[in-house]
Amino acid sequence: MRIISFIEDRNVIRIILTHLGLWLIRSRPPPKKHTSIETVSAIAANATLASVLEIFLAKTTAFVWVYPWWGATTVFISVYIPFFVISAYCYDWKPAIQKKFIGGLFVLNAAMLIIFGAVLGWI
Repeated sequence: MRIISFIEDRNVIRIILTHLGLWLIRSRPPPKKHTSIETVSAIAANATLASVLEIFLAKTTAFVWVYPWWGATTVFISVYIPFFVISAYCYDWKPAIQKKFIGGLFVLNAAMLIIFGAVLGWI
């Protein structure tokens, strides 16, 4: 099959699609915005599930928390809640803000690797 021509005139395209009944058809409605209570509930549920999974792994020999102060509560508050909050809300951000945020995370990770790896020798 080869393309032998294109229809470029907007009026002709409109006339053809109107004749076929396809001119004003939308493929799907715009996505529904979630209410804040749905979002907060999803964040809490996902963070809790991840924490329960980590608690289960810590009870086995497959996973060990090295520091006594690092446990389920600290992981839940300092890791899972921020992760799921950002995951829930960053989807709706403008692409420029998303890129700045991801760039900021890269800089933060690089700085932490330098501090904890090279300077303190923890890694």
